Amino acid sequence: MSKHTSATERGRFLRRFARRDDGAVAIEFALILPALLVFTIGVLEFGLILFDYHRASEATRRGSRLSLIQTPLGSMNSLRTNSFFCSAIANGAVSCTGSTVDSGAGNNFAAMRNAMTAVFPDITNNNIQIGYVASGIDAASLTGVVTALVTVTLTGVTHPLIVLDILPGVPSTITLPAFSTSALRATEAITPP
Repeated sequence: MSKHTSATERGRFLRRFARRDDGAVAIEFALILPALLVFTIGVLEFGLILFDYHRASEATRRGSRLSLIQTPLGSMNSLRTNSFFCSAIANGAVSCTGSTVDSGAGNNFAAMRNAMTAVFPDITNNNIQIGYVASGIDAASLTGVVTALVTVTLTGVTHPLIVLDILPGVPSTITLPAFSTSALRATEAITPP
């Protein structure tokens, strides 16, 4: 055979080799699989974060509803001059800034926390704050009554990432935003000034 023939055969062999795709699909799949897995796990993590977001929001609403039917944690007489905010401190005790603490405040706060943790167990005492503000809807001539706007706030709740935290630059937990729900209590009689 001549050199020309062997060059032609080599050209045919190279064209046949270039047209063969026996392992191409496997290689393409191997290149796409890591990105597909990260995307799928990311969607699942995002769904879990949204689930925790919904649970925290519902827990705040439950706490707000319960705060309306319970005895206030502080003295409503304080609302004549300023608002007050209550939160739990050590051993189930409650502390209120701007008001004296009611005698049953610890039990009422514990009942509210229990109602909230029934929906979202990750909530602790430190995450909950209850605020009482005079709503201002009472007539100025009625000095012996007050209608309080009660706000239950849930802050500092975190969601631990299950899988995505192994990626570089991704934190191990995500802090959810603050949740707040307000509602008006029934008008109550207070000691006139």
